[in-house]
Amino acid sequence: MSGSKQKTLKIFLKKIQQIFFVFIFLTMPFSSSYKLKDYGFGSGGASNSSGGGFSLEAITGEMGGSNASGGGLGLRPGLLFPLQANVPTAPTFTNPSSYYNKLSLIVNTASNPSDTKYAIAISTDNFTTTNYVQSDNTVGPALGTEDYQLYSAWGGAGGITVIGLIPSTTYYVKIKAMQGKFSETGYGPIATAATISPTLSFSVGTDDNPSTPPFIINFSSMVPGSVNASPHYIMSV
Repeated sequence: MSGSKQKTLKIFLKKIQQIFFVFIFLTMPFSSSYKLKDYGFGSGGASNSSGGGFSLEAITGEMGGSNASGGGLGLRPGLLFPLQANVPTAPTFTNPSSYYNKLSLIVNTASNPSDTKYAIAISTDNFTTTNYVQSDNTVGPALGTEDYQLYSAWGGAGGITVIGLIPSTTYYVKIKAMQGKFSETGYGPIATAATISPTLSFSVGTDDNPSTPPFIINFSSMVPGSVNASPHYIMSV
């Protein structure tokens, strides 16, 4: 081989080498702020597999998924990870004692592990607008990391009382779960409950004539800070 051909071949091989290193550099999973020790491409895992001498009943490798949705889930295309929280079922949401400014809520865990945390969304217009149950059981417009709480912090089997609600209003709630990192679910099914209009009534009788029918006062509407006078009076002789 002549000297000029050898020189051309060396230049060609050097350019191939440069292109290869540039490709490797661009595809390696690291930057100035992070570095992944291991990663893969595509999918090729299995959830259940068996043969003459073995049986696998667990996820292994990288599994791919396509768009899927239902009443309690929403799955986007991409890799499926082995550790995912279960979407919570509809919470138990009631008004057990005719409350006008609070409601009872019990988280249903959907058999998630005990270290799973839950966030509760709440709305008065079926989630056209959304608020969130805060860690102190009040309602607020923002969902902070402190508002993701364990089942036990949300009252466990006894649940919590969501406070500071509006009288005579139907509330909608739904819950999502998170267990560790990269495992947050979508919101589960919606439950509803309603507060009532506040009412107050009482009666007053006289000690010296208990057979007389009591003086009954009904308050159909009361404004905070106002005085409602009774049309009846008790006079002592």
